[in-house]
Amino acid sequence: MAGRARRGTAAAVAEGSPVSQLACDDAGRVVWCNAAARSLVGVGPGAPLADALVAVDGRTPPWPSGHPDPGGGAASWTARTVGGAVVEVHVARHAGRTVVAVVDVSVLHAAVAGTSVDGLTGLPHRMAVTEAAITHRRQALATGTRPALVLVDLDRFKEVNDRFGHAAGDAVLREVARRLAGCAGPDAVVGRTGGDEFLVAVPDGGAARALEVARDVAAALAAPVGLEVAGGTQVVVPASMGIAEHSATTDFDQWLDEADAALDRAKRTGRGRAVVYEPTEGSPVDVRRLEQQVARLQRRADRDDRTGLLRDLVFREDHLRLLREVHAGGGPLSLVLVDVDEFHGYNVAHGLQEGNAALRAVADRCREAVGDDDRAYRYGGDEFALLLPGADVAAALAVAERVRAAVEGDGIEHRASSWGVVTVSVGVCTVGGDPAGTRDVPDPDRLVGQASAMLHGANRALLEVKDAGRNLCRSAPPQTHPAGHRPDDAARRR
Repeated sequence: MAGRARRGTAAAVAEGSPVSQLACDDAGRVVWCNAAARSLVGVGPGAPLADALVAVDGRTPPWPSGHPDPGGGAASWTARTVGGAVVEVHVARHAGRTVVAVVDVSVLHAAVAGTSVDGLTGLPHRMAVTEAAITHRRQALATGTRPALVLVDLDRFKEVNDRFGHAAGDAVLREVARRLAGCAGPDAVVGRTGGDEFLVAVPDGGAARALEVARDVAAALAAPVGLEVAGGTQVVVPASMGIAEHSATTDFDQWLDEADAALDRAKRTGRGRAVVYEPTEGSPVDVRRLEQQVARLQRRADRDDRTGLLRDLVFREDHLRLLREVHAGGGPLSLVLVDVDEFHGYNVAHGLQEGNAALRAVADRCREAVGDDDRAYRYGGDEFALLLPGADVAAALAVAERVRAAVEGDGIEHRASSWGVVTVSVGVCTVGGDPAGTRDVPDPDRLVGQASAMLHGANRALLEVKDAGRNLCRSAPPQTHPAGHRPDDAARRR
């Protein structure tokens, strides 16, 4: 009876699965299929599966026609259903039957994009659009399609931030994202890869189709963007674009490097244009390409894979550099520490995968609050750091409150928290500028001591917030002497 109950439960799960599942006999006819398969593939028991799935390039699937048996092993291929949907077919032999799983590629792309969305623009995050491009490459190797990448970088976007402020810059990025999404077409995936850079993954059509997309992008960006936050001022933000068509001999990193090389050429030859990558001729070693690969590897090493923010080692280097600028006559420098409340309880209640998604959401809010990818860091675990050059205590607290309110406003369920949603506690510490302009830069040991003192001050303010009930922001006076964390500090931050 227990065995029958388990089998009944398994059958119910398979029947309700969102993935189309089928089993075929040795004649290639369907003997069982779930509801998803009946809807997507359009077959029922007794129907020949070969009549319902056709390889997208017209080639014979990896089993004899009408006899789906991959020789006792497993196989995968891309097909089109009678209804026109492009699907990935995964086949294996199990217990004397041929078991088939069919996945709708368009739904898969939507799921990938939805799990990692850029908080500012609403486009897929860097990791999501990269995954879509990798999927296009995999399909190209299997079916002969011709995907391409269009790397889009806004020209002189920094001038918008410098002249009108980060709120205006954010408004421009949101409008650019909206226009890009309208240019790419229904099959392409558009994502924000960081700062003012975007990536369009075109699934087929090669460089010719990518150039059409680039022309549409250029036309869309030619229209001015009105800035309500700047009194209705209108700005035009053109873009330079690099295009690379995928080659069967190119791995993904090389493919992306080629788009980056084409973008670099577009920037160097006048900006505001699209350039298609062409291999360097007459030279066995492309030095520029090697330099770009080294630079890309360095950027990858500098950034946290999970959140896309800079790593803690970069934070420490930047912290010391900005402190030197303070002592050399610069303005104030503020440090903001952001800690996710009761994050261990969140992982226990919701699982590690949801925990990673929550960290990405908080990272996006930190990035948005500072308006600069190079000022937000994953300091470690569930803690983030922001460096705010030129910000006094009031300005830093305003940024901290933006982060706190945005995270709470996301409404991410947190069953282990008394707040019911994911929240953060925030501590701030500020070092004042040198009004006398003495340019008295301390020796390295003293500079490290001051950096440690700032961390200690922000951490103490953060602990006070935890003790006060969490989901608050608090500042501490600048510390004048280096001090370390107490042994119980880490435990109290939970």
